[in-house]
Amino acid sequence: GLWYVSHAQELCVTDCRVGSGQFCGGLAQDISDDLYSNPRSCCNTDLPWRFIEHCEAFSLQNTCYRGTMKYHRGDNEGWPIKSNVCVRDCDPVRDGASCGGLVEDTYIELWDTAEACCSEHHEWMNPVLCAARSDVQPLDMWWPDKINSLCVHDIVTPTEELSIQVYNSTALCCSEAINWLSVADCRARSGDTTILAATNMYYVDWGRERCVQDCEGDAPCVGLGEAQPWDERYATASECCAMLDWIPRRECFGVGVSVSRNLLGST
Repeated sequence: GLWYVSHAQELCVTDCRVGSGQFCGGLAQDISDDLYSNPRSCCNTDLPWRFIEHCEAFSLQNTCYRGTMKYHRGDNEGWPIKSNVCVRDCDPVRDGASCGGLVEDTYIELWDTAEACCSEHHEWMNPVLCAARSDVQPLDMWWPDKINSLCVHDIVTPTEELSIQVYNSTALCCSEAINWLSVADCRARSGDTTILAATNMYYVDWGRERCVQDCEGDAPCVGLGEAQPWDERYATASECCAMLDWIPRRECFGVGVSVSRNLLGST
């Protein structure tokens, strides 16, 4: 039979006596009811505020309908499942925690990706965090806990501050966000046991007024990661000692003459 709108049910039904067919909604009124060859056309014309895919699926009693899987703002007014990020157009029971329920009305704007939805509706958030929370996926990145002077792995303790900057490693997080500690101290406080690699770069230890080197072993090495973020690095000992031009070159490293000569030259 032909289809017409059932305003009471907010879907489309077929023009036949109730009970005489799967989609029957009763006999249409010739004057007031427009008839259509399919439910999609009926939904599109007479229920324009309803999301057409949802209206068509429910008119056809399609229990396999799973939504578009696209994203929308999770705190829309009147929305049954609230979220402070974006959610997907799908059934949370069937398709997981990132789903916010099936979208029924056209006022809900849909986006192809979590990133696009976050950019439009949650521009104050860090887009990486917003997308990860929208997809309910662990984020293998680090965020700075400035109160405790350390960096935290978001997989272990997810941040609740979604505008915060996140980093790919503790080293980067420590150097850029916890810059009042040395990278080594910050990484240790953060529980990072990864072995640091020597840069073999030189820098000035202003407290001792000597040049030191980022390496392990005998002087001038002082260990790895001890340089402060503001310490300028130099490729050679001579470049470093030039910053201490009031210190005799052979004393620049505070080591024996023979070692100084090897590093700086014998002149």
